[in-house]
Amino acid sequence: MNSIAVRAAPNLRVEWDESRNGMRLDEVSTTVMVAWWSCPVGHSYRARIQSRLAGTGCGACARNRVLPGFNSFASLHPSESKEWDSARNGPQPIDLASSSTFRAWWVCPIGHHYQRSVRTRSSGSQCPTCRRQLGSGAVKNSRPRSR
Repeated sequence: MNSIAVRAAPNLRVEWDESRNGMRLDEVSTTVMVAWWSCPVGHSYRARIQSRLAGTGCGACARNRVLPGFNSFASLHPSESKEWDSARNGPQPIDLASSSTFRAWWVCPIGHHYQRSVRTRSSGSQCPTCRRQLGSGAVKNSRPRSR
């Protein structure tokens, strides 16, 4: 039996995508080969065998790779995503991770425009103008005047 198959943990044998790799794990003779894997959740991804033997796994599950509908900012923070200013931002909330340092434009429900990183909004940051007005007790329920 091949040493790679012997060293491979049982979960690696299960996650090996034989149909996409075109061979069984016990037929592989090198650990530097980039191969296809399928994680327990069903995400398909490529990784070197040596990386998998070292303990790396699915990038989407580890939130190192954005997978729309699974771990994107829009998926994890739908209410904050509604405040995304699409006219001023290039990428969309579905394209970014919650940990992204991208400084995006936001429009609060009252209509204030402001900039914050996606990471900051993910941690609960709100509109700075509304926060100041709440602190002074002067929150207005109308939209700000147009400039």
